[in-house]
Amino acid sequence: MKLALLPSASVILSTVLSFFAVAPSAYADGSSPRYTEKALDAMLAGPTGDARESLALPTTLREEPRSFFPQGRQSQQTPFIDFSHFEMGGYAGIAAFSSDFEADPTWVVGVSARVPVPGIPGNWGIFAQGFISHITRDLPFYYDHRAGSWLGGEVGADYTFVRDDVWYLRAQAGMLYAWWNNVNALDNGIGFLLGVQVGFYWIKHNPNAVVTINPQFSYDGSNWLGFFTVGFSYDF
Repeated sequence: MKLALLPSASVILSTVLSFFAVAPSAYADGSSPRYTEKALDAMLAGPTGDARESLALPTTLREEPRSFFPQGRQSQQTPFIDFSHFEMGGYAGIAAFSSDFEADPTWVVGVSARVPVPGIPGNWGIFAQGFISHITRDLPFYYDHRAGSWLGGEVGADYTFVRDDVWYLRAQAGMLYAWWNNVNALDNGIGFLLGVQVGFYWIKHNPNAVVTINPQFSYDGSNWLGFFTVGFSYDF
């Protein structure tokens, strides 16, 4: 009789053990699952937010590939002098002299050039001008060369204070050299130069073409020259 009960007892024992093996853990809701379940969840779950960020490809190669290479960084640098905005033009007007010249105001014509200098903070530029004029001095008759043409050149820096779609305002400072072409009692030499230039964009929607008004004053320590000119320039 006892031998006949042994198989039945073993079947019952194995059934109970199997029930406990597959039964859920006896923790409260939201508690940790079994180790086997944890391993399965870890293998089946997708990468976390941190993992996705670590796996994401860098966007630098896609967005700014040139920044990795020296030549890319070099091409993006602003030039110290910007010759891509070289300006050139011409002008005409009146030249006046201090009393020691004993000469009346006369005509003057010239050419001008300018380049911006973005390498210096602000709106700086470098300008140069060359001109020809005429002078007739009120001297005694025995002076044989009282009148004649004379040449001059200017070089200096300017600063643009105001600029919009219609006009600009610049201040100029530099040096002027005058060559008097052997006119009697005049010495070639250098003087300080100050000027103001006002420019108006003369072609609508084209800021490259400018009409200029440019009064200038030069002083060498004892005498002065003055210019009032109207001109044009074009940004090439």
